[in-house]
Amino acid sequence: MSELSRSRGLAVVYAATIFVSAFLLFQIQPMISKAILPWFGGTPAVWTICLLFFQTLLFAGYAYAHFTNHWLRPWKQALLHISVIVAALALLHVLPSASEQPSGSSDPTGAILTILLVTIGLPYFVLSATGPLLQAWFAHSFPGRMPYRLYALSNVGSLLALLSYPFLFERELDLTWQTRLWSAGFIGFAILCTFAAWRVWRLDANGRAPAGQTVPDGPNIREAPSSAQSSHPRPGHYLLWLLLPAFGSVVLIATTNHISTDVAVVPLLWVVPLALYLLTFVIAFDRPAWYWPILTAIFTLIAIYPTSAIYKNNNVGWLKLYDCGMTGRSIHMAADLVHGLAGGDTDASDASTGPQVHIGFRTALFVNFAAMFGICLLCHGQLARLKPPTRYLTGYYLMIAAGGALGGILVSVVAPHVFKTILEWSLATFAAAVGAVGVILSAVINRAVDPDLKWNPDNSADVTNSPPRPSRFWPRLLLAGMLVPIAFYMLDMTEFLFSQHKNAVYQSRNFFGALTIREENPDKPANRQLVLLNGTTLHGSQFTLPERRRQPTSYYGPKSGVGLVVRYFRANRPPGGIRIGDVGLGAGTLAAYAMKFDHICFYEINPTVIDISTSGKWFTFVTDARSRGAHCDIKLGDARLSLQREIASNSPSRSGDGLRETQNPNQLAKGQLPYHILVLDAFSGDAVPTHLLTAEAMNIYLPHLASTANMGVDGALLIHVSNRYLDLERVARGAADYIAYDAVEIRSGDDDANSINSADWVVLTRNQALLAYLKPYASKPSSADKPPVLWTDAHSSLFEILR
Repeated sequence: MSELSRSRGLAVVYAATIFVSAFLLFQIQPMISKAILPWFGGTPAVWTICLLFFQTLLFAGYAYAHFTNHWLRPWKQALLHISVIVAALALLHVLPSASEQPSGSSDPTGAILTILLVTIGLPYFVLSATGPLLQAWFAHSFPGRMPYRLYALSNVGSLLALLSYPFLFERELDLTWQTRLWSAGFIGFAILCTFAAWRVWRLDANGRAPAGQTVPDGPNIREAPSSAQSSHPRPGHYLLWLLLPAFGSVVLIATTNHISTDVAVVPLLWVVPLALYLLTFVIAFDRPAWYWPILTAIFTLIAIYPTSAIYKNNNVGWLKLYDCGMTGRSIHMAADLVHGLAGGDTDASDASTGPQVHIGFRTALFVNFAAMFGICLLCHGQLARLKPPTRYLTGYYLMIAAGGALGGILVSVVAPHVFKTILEWSLATFAAAVGAVGVILSAVINRAVDPDLKWNPDNSADVTNSPPRPSRFWPRLLLAGMLVPIAFYMLDMTEFLFSQHKNAVYQSRNFFGALTIREENPDKPANRQLVLLNGTTLHGSQFTLPERRRQPTSYYGPKSGVGLVVRYFRANRPPGGIRIGDVGLGAGTLAAYAMKFDHICFYEINPTVIDISTSGKWFTFVTDARSRGAHCDIKLGDARLSLQREIASNSPSRSGDGLRETQNPNQLAKGQLPYHILVLDAFSGDAVPTHLLTAEAMNIYLPHLASTANMGVDGALLIHVSNRYLDLERVARGAADYIAYDAVEIRSGDDDANSINSADWVVLTRNQALLAYLKPYASKPSSADKPPVLWTDAHSSLFEILR
């Protein structure tokens, strides 16, 4: 084989290794996050903490590549990296075992980071270090050829991994098979990387590099050096290498939190912001000509404006032009003026209504993603223009990784302890608008102040052959004309982004979410009420007037599935009262149905929700029920884990098609009685805790349900499936088939006068008398034409039940 062929083959090996490492690096992120999500209540903060871990370990890998590249000769680097790869293979342990599951109910940030470090820490570290290390080896092996396009190639691999996971791997394979394929991929990567390291060791040991610089084609071509490559990087360069990716990381994680809390809290969409984030790296680093600063800044400003206006409008609903800041009011008043001059009638009431457009969650998602894409492209495009000569390559990547980790720390660790709401998103969006305006103004000012900047860059005294000097008048006129609309724009941004949470009387934030208590109808005593929100998701409401305080509201109206089942058991009151279990406390609305001698137990993972609902300061459903003689217990922690701990034996027997109650030897712990009604209400808006709807979860619920054998009557399992984004009724029907229960869907409508929201409940029971009672109220299943879906702990895809 000729030297030329060997060189081309080595270049392909470098490219393939970097691509595979990047693919595996980002394939494991949603996989491991999905695996541990059930252990921590299914909250979006799990993904945020996982992102912090990934960014921090990425920085560690880049630091390893940087310092080994500076301190060790290439052959020593190769031997060291081979040793680390062998260690990672020996300790390969992708998914955590049940023994690693935490039992505490405090802030689980430390537990999440520990689990990730123990399971995928070393393999992820190896994959993180591979990209910059192999690019340094490429520069050593092929003198004169620029390796920066390999960075774009690695981001293509990362992007492909993220997009393929929810649409292919998660949908078609369970976690066990996903783990096996990923482990096989890691072994393949280890072989490729070891071969590349062996070639580097041989080349360095022989004191020569291949003739790769003469190869006419391959994964990289020669690139003209950037403006930052002409000299040694200055301190300002290092600062920008840190701050630009840090700000991009802040925008990525803040947008993910914002979307998960305020727009569409669907974990499937967690990968979309990350994929767009990676795409901006691909665009910025693959071809410098693809990034145009002025056009990108203009696009960013255009995208930010509707995003902020929709945020002020609580993200969904009707958006009025008159509410769109000074710009919208100016357009509205100008239209009224033109209409009046044309002889049309004007009506002062039009100012409060005016033109309006309906904003659905898809529109809200699109504008949010567009704004994030523009901001990140602006950051990463400027970052790519500052890339240094190849001898500073690993230091450059180290600062980028440090910036990513810094952004993750600011949003994941600092912000929750400093802000009571997701304020970092508003701050980052406002700062991005300022930065985009700065990019545009700097270009116009440079042109207005020094027109020779472009036309005569060398400032030669000999102007004989120089082009004619352009006039300063038009640039200065353009600058003056831009000042007023820019001032309007920034004033609107201030109004949009920082005037939220009107009528908020309480705000709090912790790992499990950002809670707001809002006062509604403060000027109408008969209708005044307090509303509990997690982001924009309703978690309960209560009238403050004493006569109306006991009214069940929100999704628990008398005609709802819960209201009807409680009414049935009230008419057929069991000895000792009704026993109710409720997964999800919220404002404690279900306690409005509790009478003397009834027993109701709430399972809640968020301690702040417990304080809000039981202190009597805000909501009094629980305290009022206790005053009526009902027993109200509250258990802190993940509901599934709490219910599992209440079972005396945890060794169920299985039949060929699953576990049945009659075959289940599990019994409740001594003194623990089963429930007549077990309510699952944790799916209406928050990131769906899928682990509460799996076959394994059903096996845990069965011992807690009353039966004719243990309580003289068959109980009912109620699942709240109201959801704007997901067809959870199919999952409820799949669960019913699994445990051989009948399923009845009950849909009830809105009643604004009594603060009752439309609700969709599925009742699972074997109680034939209850089924007969519910029959007149039953609705045709909303997805009767689609098959049921059975989720398991190893396989649950939201993609297949998207509405």
